[in-house]
Amino acid sequence: MYLVFSIKFYMYQIGKADLLYSLFSTICVRLENGEWGSKYPNIMNKLFKGKLENKFIDEALEEIEEIKEGLRNLPVESLVWDIDDLQAKPNDICAYNLLNYFVNDEEEKIIDLFIFVLKEANELREDIFIKLLGDFEVNWLEEFKKNRNKPEKETQNIRFSTKVAFEVFKDDGIEHEESYYENENIFKSYEVGSADFLDAFFSTVCVRLENGEWGSKYPAIMTKLYPGTLPKEHVSDAIGELKEIKVGLSKLSYKKIVWDIEDREYVPPWLGDIGDDTITLANFFITSDGEYFVEVFEEALKKAEEMGEDLKIVKL
Repeated sequence: MYLVFSIKFYMYQIGKADLLYSLFSTICVRLENGEWGSKYPNIMNKLFKGKLENKFIDEALEEIEEIKEGLRNLPVESLVWDIDDLQAKPNDICAYNLLNYFVNDEEEKIIDLFIFVLKEANELREDIFIKLLGDFEVNWLEEFKKNRNKPEKETQNIRFSTKVAFEVFKDDGIEHEESYYENENIFKSYEVGSADFLDAFFSTVCVRLENGEWGSKYPAIMTKLYPGTLPKEHVSDAIGELKEIKVGLSKLSYKKIVWDIEDREYVPPWLGDIGDDTITLANFFITSDGEYFVEVFEEALKKAEEMGEDLKIVKL
């Protein structure tokens, strides 16, 4: 069972349900003296059950910051895997402290993800939900408790991939101190998010705007940048192409997305029906930082043009 935080139509990967349940169990036993929700009612009572209303987010942020410090000061040996079975332990416990133990599949601290998602929801003025990947209608907690002792089903339809970013780098062939690369006129990186999500953008452009003929209208972006590097002499062309792509995508509903050009029937199990017909393909693609992808893409291209350098797609 995999879980995500959901804010409107944005999804943020948490990871396995048993790990999240362990996090809540540990907070209760180690930081609340075993009295569930006595110190952190918004996190432990409201969000735990699957929904935190926007009006409680400020209080929840204060709670999660205190929880973070509490977990940082606890050794990993004090982990509580299951509050209903205090003798239960996972097979491997390897971390310096509890804060570093609870990480998702992308090696992000789950507590830091909590903080990020709470701030995003605050900015968007939206509620936060914990959803079961593959079945948004089911309450995650009820489903977890019902199936916790059953063998885990394979999740071959769930795709998790590495994160990627756009990168512009002025390489003089000399190895420098790390501080050298903090100069944005030397090095600039723009986090995109999941590689699968980026691939969906290219697939959608090809099918919806190029009639399925890859690179026929937008060669700089589709045939030069897509393999990994856009040479500096083609950056200006790519900026013009992206403007056309942005206009084209803005005329199409998000329901027209193509997740994989080689498997056009594939739909991520977490997608569901957003239920908002105002969402277009131009504003559906969101980076892992919560920004519109096409805007970040445009900014990266302009930076490459300004620096007179190639634009690269790199793994993080």
